Amino acid sequence: MADANNTPKVRDSIAKWEYPWNQVTQTAGGHETHMNSTPGEESSREFHPYGTYKEISKDGTIVQFNADKSYNYTAQGHSDTTEGTYDKLVLGGSRVNNQQGTHHETGESASHAFNESLLHAIKENKIVYGAKKEEMITDGSFKDINDGDHHTNVLGDKITFIDGTKYEQIGGEHGIHIPDGNMDTQIDGGKYRLKTGDTQRFDADSDITITSKTKITIIVGSSSIVITDGNITINTPELDVQAGAVNFTKS
Repeated sequence: MADANNTPKVRDSIAKWEYPWNQVTQTAGGHETHMNSTPGEESSREFHPYGTYKEISKDGTIVQFNADKSYNYTAQGHSDTTEGTYDKLVLGGSRVNNQQGTHHETGESASHAFNESLLHAIKENKIVYGAKKEEMITDGSFKDINDGDHHTNVLGDKITFIDGTKYEQIGGEHGIHIPDGNMDTQIDGGKYRLKTGDTQRFDADSDITITSKTKITIIVGSSSIVITDGNITINTPELDVQAGAVNFTKS
């Protein structure tokens, strides 16, 4: 007669019985049913010869072990409510297929840990909403690939810290629009360069255009060039013009 489980993954039986309160039925094939009516220790157990069993303890706790696969089909709706802690361990693969859609809601915090890879495949839309804060931390590489448009809308500040190199390749136009405020570019200990493409790769008419409705000021040390509407002022301790010809044309 079976009196304990054969797997360390579930707890041992805590049932206690006294004769003659425990009615046991055992078949020739090895099936067992235990109906324990001991006062204060009421419980029940069912054993299958292959090792599957189910026990209901005196406080209503259910311990169940499936020696092989388990199939459960519900023709209508299914509701599962756990008021305490819910632990789930899957040693093999896990698959969830929702034909109608799915909704997950967590009242407090949620934590997801992945020892290897994580893949999200979304056919249509994906929306991530954080009422207060969202953080994403990666110890290794991070790659973001968009076959379509990528729009970012930030109502507050956006700050990016990069310890390595930042490289952007833009096939179309690149525009920065600041309706109010200033735009500052600071280079510490390096060089800042504006360069059009060479004529072997780009149009021979490639140029750089700087447009301002008020004033453009270029300052290097004690020298400066100030360009306003109708006037150019050069302030420098020494002016050295090295050119084959200098032409001044008044229009």
